Amino acid sequence: MSCRSVYPAVPSAGAGTWRNRTTDLQVAENERPISSGKKNEMLSAKARRVLRIAVANLAIVFVLLTVTELVCRQLERVKAERQLPMELQKLPSKNSAELRVFAFGGSTVYGGPLQNVGFVAQIQYWLPRLYPGRNIRVYNFGWPGVDTTYVLRELTRRLDDQPDVIIAITGHNEFLGPGPVGRVDSIRRMLFSHFAWPCWF
Repeated sequence: MSCRSVYPAVPSAGAGTWRNRTTDLQVAENERPISSGKKNEMLSAKARRVLRIAVANLAIVFVLLTVTELVCRQLERVKAERQLPMELQKLPSKNSAELRVFAFGGSTVYGGPLQNVGFVAQIQYWLPRLYPGRNIRVYNFGWPGVDTTYVLRELTRRLDDQPDVIIAITGHNEFLGPGPVGRVDSIRRMLFSHFAWPCWF
């Protein structure tokens, strides 16, 4: 007579069952929430990475803009020396009744972007109307982008043309090159030596 067990069969704990339990434990470990400290550390590392990239990009843009500005200013200086209007390259002889006004400087004196409404153009318009009996001639030697070195050189060269009034506005185009140390003082000394009452604002 055969004898059968009335208890259900219990599966043996073989290798496959052990592997399944190990996998379940790993999944549970991965699903466990990340601590706030670790999360802050990950965000901080990401923020540092983004900041480094942003700083590097800004540095590249700054260098490119600086080089471009230097090249443009150099081209402007060369252009200023070569392309002065014909009437300014050699002035006619001054007669005794003429009052000569010379203006030197950068784009402010030149009148950019609209030269016809710049302050030198306003002087050219109003002085003859305010003093109709005087022969007043205003000469604009301003040019965009020039610095104090150019202004000093041009002003010195033009003293032989016997100006009665000199307007010099300079010092704001030196921020990319060496500062105008001593050059503004040179202009001041030269004007004091040639004119009785130079005005400074």
